[in-house]
Amino acid sequence: MRPELLTVIYGCMFAEKTKRLIEHHRPDGTTVAFKPDIDADRYQSGAMLASKDPKFPRVPAILVPVDNVSVIWQEVARMDEVTRVLIDEANFFPTKEFIELIELLTSRSIEVVVAGLTHFASKEPWGPLPELLKIPGVQVKHVFAECDGKGRKCPKPAIWSYQKFPHDKVLVDGESAYGATCDEHYSVLHQGERYDE
Repeated sequence: MRPELLTVIYGCMFAEKTKRLIEHHRPDGTTVAFKPDIDADRYQSGAMLASKDPKFPRVPAILVPVDNVSVIWQEVARMDEVTRVLIDEANFFPTKEFIELIELLTSRSIEVVVAGLTHFASKEPWGPLPELLKIPGVQVKHVFAECDGKGRKCPKPAIWSYQKFPHDKVLVDGESAYGATCDEHYSVLHQGERYDE
């Protein structure tokens, strides 16, 4: 892997990770964007990278089945001019296969910018980003949300996602199911037990 070609944007929910990812888009045909197909309905985004901010530009994206990350390489391999790949919500992809994909892309001198969560709302590590962050030389952008504590008047940055009601599986949802909190208010706000992928 060439870690100098990899940028990882991570943070809790509502930290504007996708917005930061979109800022890496070049409209000259040298950038291609991907996102997991299970995230297509959130914010009515479909095959687009879309921030929760409706005024922010959207970027066309190719939908990828979460169990077939090789689709990304197949698409890139047939695009001669692509030198930058953007991948949103990378936490949904399997860790081993995703890291192998990053190794393949960067070994071909393709710059990769990845955005996503590093933890479930239960605070347990989730997906490939925790492993990517361990690689020396990777460019890292840790972004933060506003904490929901004290009626959204907490001055501390939110570093965790939390569940607003108990559920036993990951819901692909927004503010109706999840919020953002600092470490201090997590135990007060989080509702729910551990859940599996």
